[in-house]
Amino acid sequence: REANIELDDKLVFNAGSTIEEGEKAALQMLNEGTDATAVQAVNDLVAIGAANIFLNQGIKIPGELSVVGFGNVLISEYFRVPLTTIRQPKFRLGVAAMNSMLKLMHGERPESRRLTAEIVIRASTAAPSTARRVNKNPVEKTETKTL
Repeated sequence: REANIELDDKLVFNAGSTIEEGEKAALQMLNEGTDATAVQAVNDLVAIGAANIFLNQGIKIPGELSVVGFGNVLISEYFRVPLTTIRQPKFRLGVAAMNSMLKLMHGERPESRRLTAEIVIRASTAAPSTARRVNKNPVEKTETKTL
């Protein structure tokens, strides 16, 4: 919003929350063709599933496409291309949730708070490539191995 960039619904793919759903979303993205230079997944598992498909199709991560997850789960550091991710302050989130519940239990309205997240930069991101990969040929899922 701050950059005044409009959301293009053609670039949003519903991916659930699992590796398998990330794979399905990546296949959909490839089959529809796109000039995207990056993928931001809802969580690290979806990012790993999508990255598996991209890598198996010969797409270079991060050379042709950057992939970012969310959550900083342990496997993201050890994935075949270590995954850039967003680390959320889980302990502070838990404390804030507990305080909100206590206020609700006492009939008070909890305040809305924003907690600062941290980007963990690993090997799956780079500056956008000038050679964008567009795939309009149907792609089927191939055998994937997570690690």
